[in-house]
Amino acid sequence: MKYTLRIILFLTFSSYAGRVTAKDSQDSLLECNESFISEMKRDTLPPALIARNLAIMHAAIHLSFRGPVSPSEAQLALISFKVGSYLLPAHLASFEENLNHYYPTRVPDADREFADSCAAPVLEYFKDDGASSHVTYTARGTPGAWARTAPFFRAPELPHWPKVRPVLLESAAQFRPKGPPKLASQQYAKALREVANLGSVDSTSRTPEQGAIAQFWSDFSYTETPVGHWNSIARDLIRQKKLSQADTAKLFGQLNAAMADAAIACWDAKYTFDFWRPITAVARASEDDNPNTQPEPEWEPFLKTPSHPEYVSGHSSFSGAACFVLSTFLGTDKIHFTVRSDTLKGVTRSFDSIEACAKECGTSRIYGGIHYRFSCDDGLELGKKVGSWTVQNYDKLHERILAQSQASQRN
Repeated sequence: MKYTLRIILFLTFSSYAGRVTAKDSQDSLLECNESFISEMKRDTLPPALIARNLAIMHAAIHLSFRGPVSPSEAQLALISFKVGSYLLPAHLASFEENLNHYYPTRVPDADREFADSCAAPVLEYFKDDGASSHVTYTARGTPGAWARTAPFFRAPELPHWPKVRPVLLESAAQFRPKGPPKLASQQYAKALREVANLGSVDSTSRTPEQGAIAQFWSDFSYTETPVGHWNSIARDLIRQKKLSQADTAKLFGQLNAAMADAAIACWDAKYTFDFWRPITAVARASEDDNPNTQPEPEWEPFLKTPSHPEYVSGHSSFSGAACFVLSTFLGTDKIHFTVRSDTLKGVTRSFDSIEACAKECGTSRIYGGIHYRFSCDDGLELGKKVGSWTVQNYDKLHERILAQSQASQRN
């Protein structure tokens, strides 16, 4: 874990001495990204953890571009192997199989040292970020407070995530939104009526297309999750724009750092405001002191409700962050692209702007009966703020990583 920028530059130069530089292609990076997400799908990891792992992976990969010569595709695959096998040791065999495509016989010592110089300081930096800590959540049971939901009544997911050290944010609460409206307000009543009407399992108001949108973006267990979904979108945009290897590395770095911090900021809002889900709110509407809401004890949502507090929407937060990073990096929001889904195989949806895609992803949670509109709107804005901060400050990440590595070396 004692690698400094000086050593990284030396190893980069030495590993290329006397041989031809690989072509400037982003294929290896796209494969690394896709295969890593595929392995996390097998473990059904939650989106917040997937975002963190991807941020670590792509920070290490992007670090390899700080030298005078760009890394080869094989070296990028080796860095991915080192990070992936560390974060997901149970998947070592799969990572080795991928690596064998680039190194069918043996890994040269110079390449191994170079990959270590990029992966080791990043892994060391994130080792004690709090992602494996524990926080006890105590349910309040009061009107408006989150409660476990049918049909599984699972314990709250990741209540410790607000305590995870952000990648670049100054704190989890840096862009904390204003909170949900008062239960007795007209805004709340309107939002509750909307989700109860459009998001019911047997809704007659939800159109077939709206139902398809809810399922298309559901991104539940055994899928790439919303984080992986936005990485898939990024891969297609990278191919469409024919980005260089270096630009691809930077875009993946910014995208996943932003979504990792969006998860921390979103979960901070979730456990700060501790707001109840529609399935609870509709059934217990008699307790909200709002004359414009009516209880429906048998009401069920179209999609299964995730096991964490409602405000703000995770899908919207991830989408806002991804939207800002992608549109800023590409220099435009206006771009035509097509999106696929793990949930609805063979179905695609096309968009003429990244913003429209992000909004639809958030709104899908209303059609699914699991979020209010104010949570989707506020989550989208939260994600955009996090994305903006990430773009402005991303260059500081490697400086912090290398500074910690140097400090460890001195100690």
